[in-house]
Amino acid sequence: MLKYEAILIDSDDLTLEVNRSLNPAQFLYGEPADNLIHNSLEIIQYQTKVRGDLEEQALSEGEIIYVDGSSRCLQGKRMSGYAVVDGKSMQTIEKGKLPSSWSAQTCELYALKKVLEYLAHKKGTIYTDSRYAFGVVHTFGKIWEERGLLNSRGKGLVHEGLILEILEALKLPEEIAIVHITGHQKGVTPEIRGNNLADQEAKDAAENGAERVMLILNPNEEKLEIPKFSEAEKKELNKIGGEQAESGKRKLPDGRQLLNKMLARKILEDMHQKPHWGTQALCDHFLRNYGCIGIFGVAKQVTEKCITCQRINKKVMRKTTLGGRELALRPFQIIQVDFTELPQVQRWKYLLVITDHLTHWVEAVPTTKASANMVSKTLLEQIIPRYGMVNRIDSDRGTHFMSKVLQQIIQSLGIKWELHAPWHPQSSGRVERMNQTLKRTLTKLIAETQMSWVQCLPLALLRIRTQPRSDLGVSPYEMMFGLPFLTTQHENATYEVGEMSIKRHVNTIAKTLENLWLKGIIPQTTPLDFKIHNVHPGEWVLVKTWKEQSLTPQWEGPFQVLLTTEAAIRTKERGWIHASRIKGPVDEPKEWTITSEPGDTKLTLKRGLGGNELGRPKWSRKHTQDHT
Repeated sequence: MLKYEAILIDSDDLTLEVNRSLNPAQFLYGEPADNLIHNSLEIIQYQTKVRGDLEEQALSEGEIIYVDGSSRCLQGKRMSGYAVVDGKSMQTIEKGKLPSSWSAQTCELYALKKVLEYLAHKKGTIYTDSRYAFGVVHTFGKIWEERGLLNSRGKGLVHEGLILEILEALKLPEEIAIVHITGHQKGVTPEIRGNNLADQEAKDAAENGAERVMLILNPNEEKLEIPKFSEAEKKELNKIGGEQAESGKRKLPDGRQLLNKMLARKILEDMHQKPHWGTQALCDHFLRNYGCIGIFGVAKQVTEKCITCQRINKKVMRKTTLGGRELALRPFQIIQVDFTELPQVQRWKYLLVITDHLTHWVEAVPTTKASANMVSKTLLEQIIPRYGMVNRIDSDRGTHFMSKVLQQIIQSLGIKWELHAPWHPQSSGRVERMNQTLKRTLTKLIAETQMSWVQCLPLALLRIRTQPRSDLGVSPYEMMFGLPFLTTQHENATYEVGEMSIKRHVNTIAKTLENLWLKGIIPQTTPLDFKIHNVHPGEWVLVKTWKEQSLTPQWEGPFQVLLTTEAAIRTKERGWIHASRIKGPVDEPKEWTITSEPGDTKLTLKRGLGGNELGRPKWSRKHTQDHT
C-alpha cells in the first residue's frame, strides 16, 4: 500500500485535494427508497401459478372440500379409486373405482380435477394430502407447461394429459384455494376428520366401486398437422356445422377439432396401443375432443388389426343360416351314426346309435368296443338287410369311422360316407341329440326297474320311436309304418275281412306314408349354396383353442388358409376347421418361429406362430447353438 502512495505523491500530473462530494461507497448503505421498483414474490407467483389469485391458505368463505386417491394391493390384486367429500356436512359428494393400473399419484390428480370441475363458477377451498398434486397446481404445472410438458431431463411427463386437464380446470372456479394437509393424522379437528373420511371413502371405492375407465393420454392439438379434406368431405363437414378457424383448422360449434381419417387413425392407434380398448370405447373417448366422419369404421379397423386383441377377445359372430344335408326322400336313405360310452355292464360298454334323417327312427346296438369292425358288422347284418341300401352316411372323424377297411367296404357298396368338420358337434346334431334322449330315457327306466341299461334298451327304444315329434306331431313309428302305435289295451282297431278290404287298407297306408314323408321333408335344411365366412385361400386366420385356460389366449395362429368350402377352411397345421372356430382374415405375421426336432442337426424357420399358443419361439432342443 505504501508503494502505491509513494507513486501517487511523486507523480507530477496528479494533485491531491479534499473533495466535499459524496463518496461512491456511501451508495452501498443508507435508507431504502419509499417505493420499490418491483416485488420479487409477486413475480415468482406470476411465473409459477396458473392464476394469480390461487391461494395456499383456506378462504374465509365458499365451500370446503376434501379429496383423496387410493391405490393399493389387496390379496395380490391392485385396486385404485378416488373420493370427494364435503367438509361442511361430512358427506361424500362423489367417489368411484379407477383402473387398477393407475398409481396413487394418478388417482390424486384425477380426484383434484373432478373437484375443480365441481367448483366451476363457485368459491371454495380444497384440502389434499398429496404433495405431488399440491405442487402441480402451485408450482410444477405452470413450469412444465412453459417447457413444453418436459421434465428437467427433457423427457415427456407421465401424466401429461391429466396435468393439462387440471391446469385448464383451475380456471373454472371464481375463487379457489388449494391447501396441503398432512395425511393419516389422529385428532378431532375438521381438517383431520375430513381428510381421513376422504381417505376411507377412496379405499372403499377402490375395493367395492364400479370401475370407471378413462384414458389420460390425450394428444396435443398443437402437435397435430392441419388436416386436409376433399371437396366431398368439406360438404359433409358443412352439414354438421364444421367451420374453418383462423388457424386453418375446422372445428365444430362446441369447439372440438375436426380431423380426417388419416389423422384420426394415428390418434386411435396411439389410444389403443396401451389399454387395448374395444371399438365403441375408442370412439367415445375420441369424440370427447375431436370429430371425424366415419370414425366408427376407422376404430373398428384399428381393433381388428391388433393381433393381441384378436387372439384374446371372444369372437362376435352374427347368427347365420345353418347349412343342412341333402334331402332324404325315403326312410334310411341318409343316416347318421355315432358311438356313445355308457357304464360297463358285463362286456358291454359302448352303444352304436344310428338315426334316420327323414323319420328320426333310431337304432341302438350295444357293443364291446368302439371299432370299425363293429360298425361294418352292424351295417351289413342289421341295417342294410332290414331297411335296404343306404345312400349316404354321416359321422364325426373318430378313428372307428375313418378306418381304411371300413371305408373300402362302404365304397364297394356304393355308399357315400361324409365326415363332419372337427370340433363342430352341430354337424352331427341329429344323432347327438338322440344320444342325450337315449341316456335320459335309460336313466328313468333304470330308476324305475332297477335293471341294467342293456336290459332297459329295448323299452327305451320303444318309448323314443313312439313319441310324437315336436316339429310334425307324429311319431317316427307312424312315419315308418303309416299307422299309430297302440300304446294301451283301450285303443281298439276294427279291420274288414276280404281281398278288397286288404287292398283298400294297403292303399290307405301307402297314401298316409306318402303324405307323412312329404311332411318329413319340410323340417329338413338344404345344403348351403353360399359362404358363411369371408376368408379366401392364401389369407391368414386365427383358430380357437380346443382347451380354454384362464389368463391365456383363446386363439392360436395365425395360420395360412389352403382351401375353403361354404362352411369350413383348411390349414396345413390344423386341417379342416369349421367357420365358427376361426377369426379373420388377419394380417400376415411378421414374426418367425424357430423349431428343431430332437436329434436333428438343422433348424426350421417358419413365418407365423406355427401353432405356438403364446407366440414365443418354440425350441425343442435342450441346448442352443449359434447360427448365421
